[in-house]
Amino acid sequence: IRKILSMCSSPHQTMFVSATINDEIERMVRVHMRDPERVFTRKADEALTNPEAKQYVVTVQPWDKQRALKMLMRQEKPSLAIIFCRTKRSADKVAAGLVRDGVNAEPIHGDLMQTKSERVMRGFKTGKINVLVATDLASRGIDVHEISHVLNYDVPEDPEVYVHRIGRTARMGASGKAFTFVARGQG
Repeated sequence: IRKILSMCSSPHQTMFVSATINDEIERMVRVHMRDPERVFTRKADEALTNPEAKQYVVTVQPWDKQRALKMLMRQEKPSLAIIFCRTKRSADKVAAGLVRDGVNAEPIHGDLMQTKSERVMRGFKTGKINVLVATDLASRGIDVHEISHVLNYDVPEDPEVYVHRIGRTARMGASGKAFTFVARGQG
């Protein structure tokens, strides 16, 4: 974003659109905008997450997450799902475990070659891949409206990240489900 903004010549109009505004976005606004106008579409008393995204907490032992995931996938039978992991290694491991369990899953993260990432996203958008196992960085550009389930395999460290993750389901008037695996004593 910074590279694109540095290449813009005057006069031009710049718009930032985000579900949440963090310190990094605030810095970009100060550097690249003049007299910015802020427009909020959410009222102060409205929930940060879409009420059509039903949210559930699943208490698990850290060593039992893969088995719990397998059971949840059997029970829920998601049409399209994203599972969020904290690390690339974890995303690879979770996706491999799902494939062993007969689930059509693929990992997506920053270590994938561009062509592989594009192939995975194309497969997910067309329904050839039912489950995407993603890191947060890889998930930012995912804009697929039919996602029925989001699962936080790893609890996000930042509440804003949680909002972004949950925002992948229950879009455009659809309903969805969001599950978060929480270990005892966590959170």
